[in-house]
Amino acid sequence: MKFGQKFTEMIAATHPSVRDQFLCYKTLKKCLKAIPEYKATTANGDTTVKPGGKRKLTDEQRLFLKTLNAELQKFNRFFISAEEDFVMKETKLEAAYTQVVNTDGSRAPSFTMQRCRATCRALADFHGELVLMEHWVSLNYTALVKILKKHDKR
Repeated sequence: MKFGQKFTEMIAATHPSVRDQFLCYKTLKKCLKAIPEYKATTANGDTTVKPGGKRKLTDEQRLFLKTLNAELQKFNRFFISAEEDFVMKETKLEAAYTQVVNTDGSRAPSFTMQRCRATCRALADFHGELVLMEHWVSLNYTALVKILKKHDKR
């Protein structure tokens, strides 16, 4: 199965609030396919562009770059926002944990079994959210690497 198909399936399996935060791989791939292949030959028949050599961007290349930058900004904003939320949640969880357990590991004076269970549940939920964020990051990273490899091949 091709990466684009698998990526689409993975996005469909994620929570609806996160679906639109993934890299638009299909859109970038369409922009990339619209770019004409560049084959400039030198006097000796070499088709490579020398390091530091300049060539003008076509409209299609500009569109690809504009779309790529917009996608990068989109998931960068989402990640920074999520990171801030995680820091705030972690602070709250730390406060809740200190109400249940002392720094030496013994029960705190305000310990109740109900409070302990609620704190454990909250920590487990927080861990799950972190794992989902890690999954989101790795999928976006993989999609970005794949689309950039395709770009470099052209």
